[in-house]
Amino acid sequence: METKKMKLLVIVCALFIGAGAASFGFAGTPDIDGTPPPKIGHPCHHRGGGPNLLGRYLRENLMVEVVSQLSKQSADTVRQEMEGKPLPVVLDEYKIDPKTFHAAVEAKKTSQINQLVTDGYLSSDQGKAVLGEMEKRTRRHELMAKVINKALADGTISAQEAQL
Repeated sequence: METKKMKLLVIVCALFIGAGAASFGFAGTPDIDGTPPPKIGHPCHHRGGGPNLLGRYLRENLMVEVVSQLSKQSADTVRQEMEGKPLPVVLDEYKIDPKTFHAAVEAKKTSQINQLVTDGYLSSDQGKAVLGEMEKRTRRHELMAKVINKALADGTISAQEAQL
């Protein structure tokens, strides 16, 4: 008699475990109408959340501010113009030289970092480290531009590939 109860208990447990595993397998799949399932947890724990969103917000506002200053247009006008357009197109529309734009952005970033040091949010060493990393990144971009221009000149890549 106990053997039958034990077998029944094992079968019931296996069914519950199987049903639970099956539901977990479908938890990440979209509904029939294609809507994705809700994300579980705080958005900072998902790729693109928290610090990434803050960084993107700061970059976008910095670009709007610099284009606004260089073009003598209001920030709201520039923000509307930039909506959904690549930066080179916006710079071309406002007749802003990309080198002038990038120099203004770097100056603004440097000013912001120095202000954070002055206000005590960053130590002097941290400020120097951030500015050093910014300089390295600028040099890497300049080097990559030289490599791309050389590859264009010798026919290694096409103009279309250079825009990637």
